[in-house]
Order: sequence, then structure tokens, then C-alpha cells
Amino acid sequence: MKKVSLLLVGGMKQEKAEKVIVILTEELKKREIQADVIYANLFDSADLSQYEDKCDLVVHAGTGKIDTNLKVVQGLGLLYPYMGTEPIYDEIQKIVSE
Repeated sequence: MKKVSLLLVGGMKQEKAEKVIVILTEELKKREIQADVIYANLFDSADLSQYEDKCDLVVHAGTGKIDTNLKVVQGLGLLYPYMGTEPIYDEIQKIVSE
């Protein structure tokens, strides 16, 4: 099983983020990826530099612009499943497999 450290960023409440993290980790487990996920609320702090040495990539569950040196996966579909979640998991799997 491959391992990845993800930074989930957005403006959701902690309770919602915890639900999204559970779904995200379960779906990635089905793809043989063990994900450790940290959540950062962009309304509390837009400075993501403190996470760059701890995380492999960012899953951005929002629409605003973020400033980071990490690879970013658009994860708005995690909040709005009708937008589709498969492309999110596909992109994470592709990056992890590189």
C-alpha cells in the first residue's frame, strides 16, 4: 500500500472537514493508498507554508486561489458530490504513483 500525506484546505467547519476526511481516506484505501490527512481552514490562516514540509500534496476544497509550492488537486467535488469525485481520486492516485 502506498502512503501519502494530504493537506485538505477549504473554508468548511471542522465537523464537515472530519466527514470529508473519512470519505477521502476510505476511497483512497480502496485504491491501495494510505492517506494521512491534515485540515487547514483558509479563513483561519491562508499561509500554507507551515505544512509544505509535512505534506505531499494539497486537496483544495474551495474556489479561492491558494499559494503553495505543493501540487494541488481540485477537490470541490468532495463537498458537492454531484460535481464528481472520481477525477479527484484518479488525480491523487496518478500523483502518488509518479
